[in-house]
Amino acid sequence: MLRDGCGPNPVGSECYDRLAPAKCALYGFRAVFSALEPFSLFLIRILMALKSTIYKASLQIANMDSHYYADHQLNIACHPSETLQRMMIRILVFALNAHASLEFGKGISDTDEPDLWQKDLTGAIEQWIEVGQPDERRILKACGKSSRVQVYLYASTGPIWWKQTQSKVSRASNLQVFQIDPEVAKALEPLCQRTMQLQVTIQDGEIWVRDERDSVQIAIEQICGDPHRSPH
Repeated sequence: MLRDGCGPNPVGSECYDRLAPAKCALYGFRAVFSALEPFSLFLIRILMALKSTIYKASLQIANMDSHYYADHQLNIACHPSETLQRMMIRILVFALNAHASLEFGKGISDTDEPDLWQKDLTGAIEQWIEVGQPDERRILKACGKSSRVQVYLYASTGPIWWKQTQSKVSRASNLQVFQIDPEVAKALEPLCQRTMQLQVTIQDGEIWVRDERDSVQIAIEQICGDPHRSPH
């Protein structure tokens, strides 16, 4: 066997010994990164929250169909990846389902929370609301967590998504799906300001959203679920 003149060990063994510290250092770095991973995720969430833009809305709701009359002061965090159009739809959906316990979830910035939800005094989820086109697995998971799940579509691709998704969520008896006219979503965006004063009126099935300058009539169709449990 060939030997290195500098020592008694075979050349192969000496090369291995020279690499050992580097390998130990690599394993050490991996251990450190693994230990810091939870903290890294926590920091990422903080940074995502810091980057969100906060909008304020003074929302006056007069729902003559359900006899709900209340004012709500809303703070809405708009994530950088969220459009103003989508944020305005969230405000509309809040008004349609308004309740003292209804809250905005983390939604788009957290996969464990919906866009809006309502819990009882024990913390059990009574209502889970998604805006957009969630994955069918997310819908079924929500249906297992909440007594009532609603999905509000607002894009022109909504009917295509529903056609592809309907059979996959057919066993979810507590699911409701609504299609908001895409033109309505576009019309709501000009009402958006950093500080908004909005009035929502619901009477005989007609829905109007107004500010001090404009008004938008809301066209919405329920395409899945019990129509007698409609929120508006």
